[in-house]
Amino acid sequence: MTKIAVDGHPGLYRDTSSGAIVNDNSYEYDSYMKQYRTIQKKSHRLDILEGNLQSLQSEINDIKSLLLQIHERTANPQAIRFAQTVE
Repeated sequence: MTKIAVDGHPGLYRDTSSGAIVNDNSYEYDSYMKQYRTIQKKSHRLDILEGNLQSLQSEINDIKSLLLQIHERTANPQAIRFAQTVE
């Protein structure tokens, strides 16, 4: 593989056999990979937070439902006595 330097772009070379532009600067690549991993970690963290939020919303809805049931039973004590006699 023969490399020809790209004018005005230090660290970039053209591969004569494939025509591809190759970055020969390992510092830039390492910097890019570090930034990529940081973005991936943030995305994963966001996914976890969204899942936790959905779980909390579901639990809050369950609590609301239970509170409404308690309210209905205390607001209508006749229904409780009727339910106990039926059982």
